[in-house]
Parts: sequence; C-alpha cells; structure tokens
Amino acid sequence: MRGVIFIGCWLAFMSAATVQAQVDPALEAATWHVLEIDGAPASYAETLQFSDHRVTGKAACNRFSAGMKQTGQLLEIGQPVATRMFCQGRMDEERRYFQALHAVRSFMLDDGGLVLNAADGHALLKLRK
Repeated sequence: MRGVIFIGCWLAFMSAATVQAQVDPALEAATWHVLEIDGAPASYAETLQFSDHRVTGKAACNRFSAGMKQTGQLLEIGQPVATRMFCQGRMDEERRYFQALHAVRSFMLDDGGLVLNAADGHALLKLRK
C-alpha cells in the first residue's frame, strides 16, 4: 500500500513540475520593448525577456531579473532584483516599471504586442517585439 501511495505522490509531483515548466513559447520568442508603463509612455527603451521561470531585461537605468510563474493566461512576476547604478532623472520611471512588473497577474498577446495586466484587468505594461 505504501508503494501505491508513494507512486501516486510522485506522479502528482511530476505533473505539477511539468505544468509549471511550460511557459508560453510566444512569450519566450522575443525581446519585448516597453511602450507604456501604467498608461504613460516609456521613455528609456526598457526591455523584457522571458526564459524558463525568469524574466530579465533593462529598466530605465539598471538590468534586472525576477522569478515568474505562468499558468495559461495567468502570470505572476516576483520582485525584480537589479544592479545598483543611479541615473539622474530616470529612477522614478524605473521604480514605476518594477512596481508594474510585480503587480502583473495576467497577460494577453495580440498582433505582435503583449499586454501585462493587473488583478483588476487594467493594463500595467504594453510591449512590442
């Protein structure tokens, strides 16, 4: 009986790991360029890349990385960890970008674009390939 329980638990674990490992190939297929951050135009060529369970990119001043989890259209991005440079006049936009990334709860792909949405459905980030 223990063997059956062990095998059942192992299979459940492996299926959960397999589901978690799948990231939408359309997300991973490009470097995304930020057009808008919470409705305001992006000014500093911010980028976002998806790879496995991480996002990386360039903010207004610093490079960053964060963990992510995607299931269907649901998407959660962890708190970004960034290099520690200071760029005069750019830090407010960088802070807004990181806050928006961390607040993302879903995504939508359309005509070469990507929209990352908050829990209430409003667009936090609009991006293009």
